[in-house]
Amino acid sequence: MDIKWIAMDMDGTLTTSEKTITSYTQEVLKKAQEKGIKLILASGRPTAGLFREARLLNMESYDGYLLSFNGAHICSAKTSETFHAQTVEEVLAKRVIEEARKRNLDITLHKGNEILIERENAYKADYEAHACNMDIRVVDDLTQVLDFDLHKLLLSAKPDHIQEHIAELQDVFKDELSIYLSAPFYIEVVPKGIDKGASIAKLAQLHGVDASQIIAFGDERNDLTMLEYVGHGVAMGNAIDEVKAIANEVTDTNDEDGIAKTLERILAL
Repeated sequence: MDIKWIAMDMDGTLTTSEKTITSYTQEVLKKAQEKGIKLILASGRPTAGLFREARLLNMESYDGYLLSFNGAHICSAKTSETFHAQTVEEVLAKRVIEEARKRNLDITLHKGNEILIERENAYKADYEAHACNMDIRVVDDLTQVLDFDLHKLLLSAKPDHIQEHIAELQDVFKDELSIYLSAPFYIEVVPKGIDKGASIAKLAQLHGVDASQIIAFGDERNDLTMLEYVGHGVAMGNAIDEVKAIANEVTDTNDEDGIAKTLERILAL
């Protein structure tokens, strides 16, 4: 298998349940880069929330790629050069915020190294800040602080509540935004047509890499398009059934070094 790129979701895939990358997986991914293979961190996280792990994997030395906000922003791990970026228009963002408030969904915006929320106890805000290595700032009204490039809105609530409202939101914004789950408690709201698969395809076209030369790993619904696009899609052992059903193979879980084991076998590392 002629692999040039390895694309990996972060939470639930590359990182363990403790939000760490094991030393074994780090070693295997560094060996892959030494063979000339580039890494892509493909995540719903903001760009700032990927640099810690990129540095841990020495991606700046091998000029890997950071695909953040589910593909709304792609940049170089070495130079931070932007290869692709799309934003949510302010008027649309304000409408999403209002619709989320009506449904008692917490709203999170990512600005630089900060997470912006309206309620001190916003659901999963601490979890998001910890995962992304970012600070939390509470503001009175998110609609009044939209003075930056907004690539994504993150809505959160308990899983049952999320399931009650995601279809409604998808219907309200069906012609204007892409809306989907990235975890049982997260709704991702991004520019229309944005997903991991489409963004990796744009990056591949730009650099002359064929889909057959890419292997990707994922576990959640926002990874589906990525696994479908690449030549070899791998579902983690902890992945949802929908992801396992479309993958070329299922590996061990994120807590069992599934990525490292698969790459050692396929790449003969």
